[in-house]
Amino acid sequence: MSNMADSEFGREVGLVHKAIITGRKVGADRRFWTRLADDTVVFRKVVQQVTGIDERTYSVDLDADPWCPRFWRVDSHKRGGRFLWDPDKANYYLSEYKAARSLRKANGSPPAFNANLLDFLLDNPQLLTPEWEQEGCITFDDTSYRLIPPQIDDLYRRSLCFCNGKWYWAPTHIYWEP
Repeated sequence: MSNMADSEFGREVGLVHKAIITGRKVGADRRFWTRLADDTVVFRKVVQQVTGIDERTYSVDLDADPWCPRFWRVDSHKRGGRFLWDPDKANYYLSEYKAARSLRKANGSPPAFNANLLDFLLDNPQLLTPEWEQEGCITFDDTSYRLIPPQIDDLYRRSLCFCNGKWYWAPTHIYWEP
């Protein structure tokens, strides 16, 4: 651990201690803190209350034309209507044909998400939970791109990736489509 990380950790422990003292003054007992520590849904609600950010108020237009990187063109883009952001309604799906994970609707059905959701998440990284950071790269299957000028076997998707504490997008080459 670096010196910076050590000093930040010490400050955070001090803040947690202050939160426990303040919580006791208003009736937060051991049961409350245990539930807060173990239940991500409850913790998310507390974060939303404190920050004033309610992730469920975010709406993504999956019908809009996707952003296209320079020297690429959109090959296909499946429109998906409006999607109210809810991390509980999005699941990773590991395809047997790809090394990357794909983001799909929670019921696991074929409707995947397009690159508009990727761009939305890059603009709102506070909505991504620590669990997402451990997934590596997540592809958005409903938008694909080709290079300009076209080349043989040049089909790509954009993936959401986490590395060195930052979110970014990266190209994922599509070698074979089932």
